[in-house]
Amino acid sequence: MDKQNTPIDNFFPIYDVICEQVKASGDYEKHFSTNEYVELINKLRTISVDKNGRDMIYVLIRVHSLRNSSTKFLEVPFGGEKNNNSSSSNSSVVDIKFDIRNFPNSLNRILSKFCDLHLRKIKEDNEKPKIV
Repeated sequence: MDKQNTPIDNFFPIYDVICEQVKASGDYEKHFSTNEYVELINKLRTISVDKNGRDMIYVLIRVHSLRNSSTKFLEVPFGGEKNNNSSSSNSSVVDIKFDIRNFPNSLNRILSKFCDLHLRKIKEDNEKPKIV
């Protein structure tokens, strides 16, 4: 049965690029070790202070769920929970809490690769000379 395309399928090409890189490494479905979980959690904590990075993490999770599971578009994927105690003053912002142990290995690999790339870009941006 062919999965029906959603508008997001053509909207976020970075998912496809990272997914192909992970598949090419041969690690796409490889089991995530305890040490790898700890490393990923640390990377995610570091990125969580960067709004752009945090938003992209959510979109990667969303795209993966739409392409690889039966999650409906408006459902929070992979057992994520909406946080009603959001510290944001913007009522349109919803915090969602995920347990990465509920993610498939392939998604954890994609997130880990994204974190590596995003953290490298942040470092490079911070090392550029500032023009005043």
